[in-house]
Amino acid sequence: MRALAPGAGWLANANLRGYARRLSSAVVPVALLVGLSGTMLIMTSTAEHATNSTATSVTSATDV
Repeated sequence: MRALAPGAGWLANANLRGYARRLSSAVVPVALLVGLSGTMLIMTSTAEHATNSTATSVTSATDV
């Protein structure tokens, strides 16, 4: 709209920018939550696997 008439479309442009800000403020926390939860699940399963394995370099449970 702004390409056809430079004076028109400023309200639509402002609305779209506001919509993008509102959407990003909702998506970013969800993405962080999913990323951190996935990381913790992987780290926990890796630590459990390392604890259950019979590695020769691990001398006690505190070494893991």
